[in-house]
Amino acid sequence: MRQYIADTIRELYRVEHLVYVSLKYTRTSDILKNIINRVSILLDKIWIALLELAKKQGKIEDYPMQPLQMVALVEKLYSNDDRIKEMIQLYKKIRKLNRAEFKAENEFRRQLKMSTYLEDSGLEEITIDSVTEQYKQLRDFVSYLKSAYFGLE
Repeated sequence: MRQYIADTIRELYRVEHLVYVSLKYTRTSDILKNIINRVSILLDKIWIALLELAKKQGKIEDYPMQPLQMVALVEKLYSNDDRIKEMIQLYKKIRKLNRAEFKAENEFRRQLKMSTYLEDSGLEEITIDSVTEQYKQLRDFVSYLKSAYFGLE
């Protein structure tokens, strides 16, 4: 289980580097797309860590490896935790954004923006500020999980 937590933390560092270094110097839509992809991977690793914890505690015997089935099981097992529910909603949105076609505006500028239309939520705009805020939210969520569920730090 510690390996999954370590993987999650390493992935968080990758996202941090993309947000604070790569995006700062390049300001391209490719970096924004890469951040979205990395956030999806990070959340996948979080779900695996939570499912491994449930397995260790004897709540489940095994778990599926398909992402949406993992999320459904995490949602069922941790239904009383509002922060996990909130992250699950973000994860579902991120998965949709990861597959969407984007239109980039103001490339190489501070006002970089990628726009797409999602059927269930309408127009979505991704900016430097929005991914920075999302990173901070993820960092806080990982810290919360480490202390509340895994007994670390």
